[in-house]
Amino acid sequence: MHIDYLGFNSLYGQNINGAFLFGYLPVEKLQGKTIVIWGTGNYGVQCFGYLRDKGLDVSFFTCNRSREPGGLLLGKKILRPPDVFSLENRYIIAATDEVHHVFLVSQLIKMNGKEFSLFFVRRLPVFGRTSNLWNILMPTINILIKNILKWRIPRYYESYKTTEVVPLAMVTDLLANISTSDMVLEAFVGKKYKKIDTLLDIGPGVGMTSLLLSTLYPNISLTWIDFAKEYSVTEVSIDSTDHKIPVTKINGLVESPLFKIEGKFDVIVFTEVLEHFPFNPLPTFKKIANALKDEGYIIFSTPHSIGDPTYSYNSYKDLPEFTSYNDYTWTGGAEKQKYMAPSHIHCYIYNYEELCEIFEYCDLEIVNYFKNDYNQQILLRRKKA
Repeated sequence: MHIDYLGFNSLYGQNINGAFLFGYLPVEKLQGKTIVIWGTGNYGVQCFGYLRDKGLDVSFFTCNRSREPGGLLLGKKILRPPDVFSLENRYIIAATDEVHHVFLVSQLIKMNGKEFSLFFVRRLPVFGRTSNLWNILMPTINILIKNILKWRIPRYYESYKTTEVVPLAMVTDLLANISTSDMVLEAFVGKKYKKIDTLLDIGPGVGMTSLLLSTLYPNISLTWIDFAKEYSVTEVSIDSTDHKIPVTKINGLVESPLFKIEGKFDVIVFTEVLEHFPFNPLPTFKKIANALKDEGYIIFSTPHSIGDPTYSYNSYKDLPEFTSYNDYTWTGGAEKQKYMAPSHIHCYIYNYEELCEIFEYCDLEIVNYFKNDYNQQILLRRKKA
């Protein structure tokens, strides 16, 4: 499966409507195919325009309502579905709303095998309008899609097994991942920071941010720290298009005083993690800051103070000191424990002033600060003497 960014068509404040093609063939391999757009509504018309802009000629339209032959849309004949499946060298692009994608995918797998793609539109961060980041991001998304089955990521892999197709919901979730640090990443896309050899990603999730940076800086050395009660270190590899990306994967409790971060790093990625920590963040953040090289940068993000966390504190200083995660798991029922497993809940939401206090304690200073509808994105570095 492969995804291509086709462009954007409208602007909504801090977001754009970006258009994508997701399926078995990349855009560049559609030349010479008999392309049929499945969908005669608004999405079908939009898809036609994007494909035309990419230099691709659409041969026909179709939809499940096309019981009678004939009719034209944008100068192209509308075929009945049975007639589409008799075409030689056909390639179908489903351009319907996402509710109908689910049913259409099942129909196409049954009747058409692996000769189709899905056209969809997603509201995305506005940076795609002003930079080349989306075109750089696509190889990263495709690396992740390629590795879904290998990694067996539960929330994605289970649906992959049952549908025999990487689900569109997974792809849109991956796209949403980038919005946690998109504004900060702009500076790295422009190669403003030229020397990046080592990167530490704390709580990487699927590794979106660090893999994107490895696309920009191909020789970068990646280390990931994942939350786990048992400490372990393994060397893993991520299958790219033409090579393998090595990753040192460390499992452990980064909040524990016994957990040590070995080495120094040019870039530390620490996005959408702090709010999950159920303990006082100062010792952990200090530990992370100490792992930064003198000229290094921390890519940091966390939600801003809109809405209340499940369990409220008056201040992050009220969060307890680290004891053991064994005492802080969700039990449910009327007697809920005060803290929840950090992988599942926002334990505390930090405002700007509180973050500044934490940065000051860690001898860090803000290089760039951005705030969108959801989170605060901050580029940090060591304080200059």
